[in-house]
Amino acid sequence: MSSVPVSPRRVFGVEFSGACDAGRHIWICRAHPGMNGIRVESIDPFRELPGGVIEREAALQALVQKVTESSRSAWGFNFPFGLPKAILDVLAPGVSGHADQLRVMVSLGKAGKLLEQCTGISSSADLRRRTDDEASTPFSPYNQRTYKQTFHGLTEVLGPLRSRPEVAVLPFDALPQTERQNGDRLPFNRVASADMPHIYVMEVCPASVLAKLGYLTDGYRGGSESESEARREMLRRLIKDGLMRPMTRAQKGRVIENEQGAALDSIFAAVGAWRGTRDYDHAALRADPMYGLEGFVYT
Repeated sequence: MSSVPVSPRRVFGVEFSGACDAGRHIWICRAHPGMNGIRVESIDPFRELPGGVIEREAALQALVQKVTESSRSAWGFNFPFGLPKAILDVLAPGVSGHADQLRVMVSLGKAGKLLEQCTGISSSADLRRRTDDEASTPFSPYNQRTYKQTFHGLTEVLGPLRSRPEVAVLPFDALPQTERQNGDRLPFNRVASADMPHIYVMEVCPASVLAKLGYLTDGYRGGSESESEARREMLRRLIKDGLMRPMTRAQKGRVIENEQGAALDSIFAAVGAWRGTRDYDHAALRADPMYGLEGFVYT
């Protein structure tokens, strides 16, 4: 087998959904990373991809399959990878790691139960993770707008992926080491095999990526001319700032015409995944007790 390059072969950004018809709302940006930003290869709603379906359970199973088939890649998913420690301390006393947290989530049985339990623990305000405050995410993992994403993302995406030896879910999973690597870079220079991680999955939040880059975090979703122009301007700025190479006219049109902003958010998720592969000390993140339990938002 040939060596894996230092950079991933591809990065993927996923604008996720936990809705019953999730396949209608999930968008995936597929891109090639480079020194001067990512080159977008495709931007598609999940239902239009080969094997894409609409119903949530089947769609998420197909999504997991696509991840496991993407050799030497990095994926950025827009859903929370964990709950706040203050919630876990009550919901599951003694929980010691992310794998335990996944088992607790599965035991709840449904997303509504997660919302009920969490709001029962803190009824006055939504509690947040440390990384939510640091990355300026807009919502708590169990907010009314995010709890379905959190539940179905954890139980139907991360759970199955963490059982696969070729996948590492960051920052929770240990990384394979090389003689010249101390954990601060993802080991894409190792061979790709079925029993060694070469697919890296991380939590991203488009709003957090926007905030980190100093871009406006709203005003680009909707069908008005000003909102369409905002999407157009964001694409221009990504290119100008060296984060994305010029797109084809068809790709640009698809992003600008998508009034929900999901296509654009998938691009920012891919940018977050690309930056996540190169700008963080992953071993240090994993060693941090809070990140190792609650998760970490890569921006």
